[in-house]
Amino acid sequence: MKIWIAGAFSTGKTTLAKELSTYLPDYKLDINIERDVADLLEFDFNNHTPAEREMYQRYLLQKTTMTATSNENLITDTPVQVLMWYAENQQVRLLTQQAMINLYDILLYLPPEISIKDDGVRNTDKKYQAEVDEMISDACCLTAIKNRDCILRTINWNFNERLVDAMQIIKDKEEDKLFIK
Repeated sequence: MKIWIAGAFSTGKTTLAKELSTYLPDYKLDINIERDVADLLEFDFNNHTPAEREMYQRYLLQKTTMTATSNENLITDTPVQVLMWYAENQQVRLLTQQAMINLYDILLYLPPEISIKDDGVRNTDKKYQAEVDEMISDACCLTAIKNRDCILRTINWNFNERLVDAMQIIKDKEEDKLFIK
C-alpha cells in the first residue's frame, strides 16, 4: 500500500511520516526526496537557470514515480507536491498530477494549522504557505475524484491525535483490501 502525506510546507508531514514508520515497520519511509535529488544534481533552489529547474523537476518526477511504482509498502511526505509548486512548465505540472492520481492508496492531507518553524530552509511567508496549500488541496481533491480506490482524508489537531487518526485510516484501508481479495 502507498501512503502519501500531503500539505504545504511546515504542516508536520515529515514528522507524521516518521511517527507512522515506527508503527509500520513493513513500510519503506521515503522523506525529503526533493532535498536528496537537489544534492545529487547540485541544484540550488535560490539560484538556478530555467533549464536546471526543469531538469530537477523531471528527475524528481522520475525518482518519485519509480519509488511509488515499486512493490514495497511506502510512506512518503513531499515529492509530488514539490514538483507542483516549483513547476513553471505546464507539462511537468500535468505529469505530476497524473502520477499523483494513479500511484497512491491513501492520501493524508494536513492543513496548515501549525506555526512555521524557521529552519533556514523553509519559506516562512504565511501568505505563500496559503497559496501552496490551496494548490495542494485542489490536487488532493482531483486525485480522490479520479482514483476512486484512493482514500483522501484531512487530518487536523495536534501531532498525537494526527498519528492516531492516520493509523486508524491505514488500518481500515488494509482491512478493506483483505476483504476485497
